[in-house]
Amino acid sequence: MAKRLRITVLAVLVAVALVSSLSGVLLSGDWAGLLLSFGTEMAGAVATYILLELFIGRWERGEAEREEREVEREEREADKAHLTARLGSQVKDAVVPAAEELRRRGWLHNGSLQEKNLSKANLQGVDLSNADLKGALLITANLEGTDLSGANLHGAYLFMADLQGADLAGADLQEANLLWANLKEANLSGAGLSKTNLLRADLERADLSMASFDKDTTLPDGAKWTPDTDMGRFTDPEHPNFWRLGTAAATKDGHSPRDSKADSVTYHVYENYSENKARIHFSHCRYCNYGEGIHERGLKTKNGEWHGRFATFQEALDAARGTGRNVSTCGHCNPQ
Repeated sequence: MAKRLRITVLAVLVAVALVSSLSGVLLSGDWAGLLLSFGTEMAGAVATYILLELFIGRWERGEAEREEREVEREEREADKAHLTARLGSQVKDAVVPAAEELRRRGWLHNGSLQEKNLSKANLQGVDLSNADLKGALLITANLEGTDLSGANLHGAYLFMADLQGADLAGADLQEANLLWANLKEANLSGAGLSKTNLLRADLERADLSMASFDKDTTLPDGAKWTPDTDMGRFTDPEHPNFWRLGTAAATKDGHSPRDSKADSVTYHVYENYSENKARIHFSHCRYCNYGEGIHERGLKTKNGEWHGRFATFQEALDAARGTGRNVSTCGHCNPQ
């Protein structure tokens, strides 16, 4: 394109010089001065061409640099997407080097992982200290023993995540959803827990020293935090009023929820992988069957899995939304 442009410009300049010289001769009748006039016009044309050549050369270099930067950007984004996908893998051998490479390239803490879907990832024992995971989906992720100290988990979805023994010292967990999360023996010292949802979370032997709460923090028993709240009731198993998970813990450990049926109305959520749906049922619905389904195949199959049980419809709704799938209610039992 640039070569054709040069030829076109040169042809136009020569043509203009020739027309200008002939016009002058025709008007003056001085044919003897034709060559001199043409030479003068060509000198001007050459000077103009040189200036245009400098401009075109600079434009070409600029375009080449822009194209090179765009190629580098596309390659960088492709690498980032590939490493993020590997970080969300359930294969530990893929996760560890991905985390290391993301850290080396500065993508672990520069916001590149914000709101990424890392649900069900096997991040057990991985170094994610100071990672920026704001708004990330970490639903049912395995984070046992993971170093998340200083991490930004503001608004992250950690529904049913396994954080047993994880280091969350100084982490920002404000507005995070930790519904049914396993936080046994986790280090939450200095963590920010304002507006955090800890409903049904297991905090047994967790370190909450210097952690910050506010009036909008939802505690494991559903109550709101107050300055008078005795958090030892949730962390110390020797506490006379120690709060235990009960049904929630049994379900999370994989035991049939029917082993401990309650007389009160409860709810389950079925997450359908293939149809990208999360449907809320009454636990006693014939299609739910207390989380065993109509074929009694248990909580999880290749097509989907049951979550629950939940004590209120709102808990079930939060859990359904937490899956990131399209939420609906069972048309048979019509739970509300």
